[in-house]
This record gives sequence, C-alpha cells and structure tokens, in this order.
Amino acid sequence: FTFNAILGAYGKALHREKLEHMRQLMSDYKVAPNVATYQNLIEAYSRLGEIGPMEALYKDATKKNFQLGVWAYTSLLTAYCNANDTEKLKSTWQLLKSNQ
Repeated sequence: FTFNAILGAYGKALHREKLEHMRQLMSDYKVAPNVATYQNLIEAYSRLGEIGPMEALYKDATKKNFQLGVWAYTSLLTAYCNANDTEKLKSTWQLLKSNQ
C-alpha cells in the first residue's frame, strides 16, 4: 500500500526520477506490483506524456491477467488524445466499451 500511495503522489506531481526510484525500491525489496501499482504507473506515464512506458505497463498488467479499471483506460485515452494518436484512441475506446 505504501509504495502505491507514493507512486501515485510522485506521478501526480510529475516527478519522473522519484517515480523511477520507487519502482527500483519495489524491485530491490521484491515487492510485486498489483493492480493499483499498474494503474498508478499508467496514470503517471500518461501525465508525463511517455506513451512507450505506459503501453509497456498496460501490456504487462494484461499479460498477468490484472483487471484494470476505468481509471487506467482513461489515462491511456488521455495520453493518446494529447499525442493526437487517433488510431490508438479509437482502438482503446473500443476495448474499454467491450470490457464494460
């Protein structure tokens, strides 16, 4: 819980370096990410405009069969809107609608 709260705060504050440091600490302490971890990180990278890491986290979460909530999909949609990537925006919107 503590790691997720800190990841969320650093993401909202756009502190990329601190975010990466917390991810490393989680790895060092062998703390496995959970759904909240992925949702916080997806939102953080969306806010930072870093689509590559955001998409990698989304793929990793879905590969692990985590059920991401609307919050994560909203972050994906926001990033694609900001990047003017209409194709990914449309496909993500369709995916979100089909998961409801």
